[in-house]
Amino acid sequence: MGKVKELESLEKICAYDKNRGSIGIYLKKFLDSNNISFLRNLWVQHRNLGLKSLLLDDNLIAAKQHFYTCGKLDEYLILYHDTILLPSRFTIALLSDNTTLIESYSQLKNSHYELSKKDDGVIFHAMQNVLTDNYEALNDNIKTLDTLSKKNGEWESTFYDCCKLFFIGMTKLEGLKIIDALNQLVDPVFHKKRVLSHTIDLIATPEAGFAKLAWIKGIHIDIKSYLIPYEMLPIIPNETYHIEYEFLKNRLK
Repeated sequence: MGKVKELESLEKICAYDKNRGSIGIYLKKFLDSNNISFLRNLWVQHRNLGLKSLLLDDNLIAAKQHFYTCGKLDEYLILYHDTILLPSRFTIALLSDNTTLIESYSQLKNSHYELSKKDDGVIFHAMQNVLTDNYEALNDNIKTLDTLSKKNGEWESTFYDCCKLFFIGMTKLEGLKIIDALNQLVDPVFHKKRVLSHTIDLIATPEAGFAKLAWIKGIHIDIKSYLIPYEMLPIIPNETYHIEYEFLKNRLK
């Protein structure tokens, strides 16, 4: 599906959610903060509205607010329901430009934290280590990515190799390596093989998060792909952010 059709689909999904009150009075009245599936669906709805604000409404402030809400929901799920640490959700939090939320993500852990950094969770860990300038731990992550590349299939190996190249670029602040890695990751043929999501032609995760990390560290790259929207890369926080739901206000800082 091409970008135009994907945008049309996104608009319909957001309109449907709005009409049935998914993010409104009805939802707030019956929201169950102990229902993990419900909270994950709520995250998806805010992610969709953030993408709509960004790509259809040209409203960066609204997009960053929705992405901030996604980050707070994910933070709640990790801290109170011990859910998995996902680079795709880290990416959306980074795009919020909320410094307090991003600082929180740099320290987030679940009960599987130590085990996960030796396997698929390594990318989340590496993103944290970039934020905290922990290059010793980042070099360990790079070694793990190399190991994962050697024991997986073709497209998985390519993905881990590109991630490894990106993080090597970050350790040395080498923009060309970073750009090379991201260009390979958002190659249209490779990207469609790797990702199964209705947002496949709208934004790439964790690639957009990787690009954002580069900007946070002062490497102002521009990837010529609509999968990494350039307008979201400069660090421009909203003047204010609000916490959408009472249970988040009560249990998160």
